[in-house]
Amino acid sequence: MHHLGLTDSAFSRWAALLESRIGVQVTPAWEDHVRRILDRQLQQRPLDSSPRQRSVWWGELVDRLLINETAFFRHRPSFEYLSRILKQKRQRLLPQQGLRLWSAGCASGEEACSLAITASLALGESGEYEVLGTDLSTPALARARSARYCAMALDSLSSQEKAFFEPCDDAVFRPKSAMRSRIHYLRHNLVASHWPRDIGAFDVIFCQHLLAYFEQRRRTEIVARLCRHLKPGGSLVLGPGEYLACPIPGLRRDSQRDVLAFVRPSPGEMEH
Repeated sequence: MHHLGLTDSAFSRWAALLESRIGVQVTPAWEDHVRRILDRQLQQRPLDSSPRQRSVWWGELVDRLLINETAFFRHRPSFEYLSRILKQKRQRLLPQQGLRLWSAGCASGEEACSLAITASLALGESGEYEVLGTDLSTPALARARSARYCAMALDSLSSQEKAFFEPCDDAVFRPKSAMRSRIHYLRHNLVASHWPRDIGAFDVIFCQHLLAYFEQRRRTEIVARLCRHLKPGGSLVLGPGEYLACPIPGLRRDSQRDVLAFVRPSPGEMEH
């Protein structure tokens, strides 16, 4: 049943505004959630006319709308794939040469931590790496930076993976300082017209459970821009089932079962 606070025509106008502002597409499966959040926001805090207040209002709405559901090692096959390719890359690294990993759409930080744990185990104690986590939601990034997780959130981790955490409160854990120092967070909108220049290039980019928010054209644009930040030989790992309607120029699909990954060929490598 449609939420009573908004007529269909009014909701259609708001949906168009959402797509133009942040690029998300209000699909039928997402419509009831958007209606409920939007109506609550309009009742609690009517849209102000001043530019500053309108900006704050839209920021609050986006933070409420985005469903920051996440977990450590949410799709295990993807992290098993990551472990394999990092071990391969370790063989070719020069002394003191490090790897860069990006969690695009990191929510409250579980995926970024999972990348760091996988890199630590794959590269060994002397391995050098850094992880960048980006997200559009300011509250989600605040939780990621605080890096405090309840004991239940760690239930799915192996004893080896749990060893990267330490208790910091009653039934609350956080990554140990050695791993925390390798993870950095940045607010970033993947559909923004300009991306920060200092993002740089990466050996691995994870962008999982995020493309479903966007219509096909936006998905294609986002993936193309992510690929421009891949180093030669780098891998882009999408969520399972996040189908793209067309091939990704300059990348080849990695034939890994249960994993949706694409690789930028190294110089001289044959493209198939």
